Amino acid sequence: MKYDKITKNLLIESNEEFYKKNNVNNWLGTPWEGYIQLGAKQKGVLGEKITETVLGEYGHEVKPPLDTGHDRIVDGLKTEIKFGLAISSTKKDGKKIDPDNFMFNHIAVGKNWEIFVFFGVNPEKTNKNTRKTNDDYPQYRIYTMAKKDFKEHLNKRNTYPFKKQQGGKKQDNDDYIIAGKKACEALFKLSFVKEYKGVL
Repeated sequence: MKYDKITKNLLIESNEEFYKKNNVNNWLGTPWEGYIQLGAKQKGVLGEKITETVLGEYGHEVKPPLDTGHDRIVDGLKTEIKFGLAISSTKKDGKKIDPDNFMFNHIAVGKNWEIFVFFGVNPEKTNKNTRKTNDDYPQYRIYTMAKKDFKEHLNKRNTYPFKKQQGGKKQDNDDYIIAGKKACEALFKLSFVKEYKGVL
């Protein structure tokens, strides 16, 4: 059996349309086009580095973490960072980027952090691959929350917009996610989630 021929015919040629349709990079031509091609771990590392640079520019002292329970020490505070680009919509508009549609995952109380930083990047309004919207959105969304406030929120009956990520709602797991535009909008409106304006 000639596996090379089978691979070429069945896995490549017969699926070319699938690859073209599903391997869309709406960030081409922007500084973020390479970010999309990275693996999840690489995206996390780069996102932390970008956030570190931004915080440093605002005068914060940023140091390496003490352990794996947080990403950086910022002004003496153990800081966890979640960074991401706005996600492309699955609507009938060519899966264009949907502004303020972010995913922040693996948020856990049990990790050793004191301050949490959410850093979302929206496309520039000139990006032709952006879904049309009347919303006036900023290019960067940076918000923070304290761990004590997050813990109090999780004690409520309704923990929205934080949802259990793995194992289902009935499992006693410490792994939460914020996913989707509505969830992000709700996150940014929570009283204990503060828009970053130079101060943590």
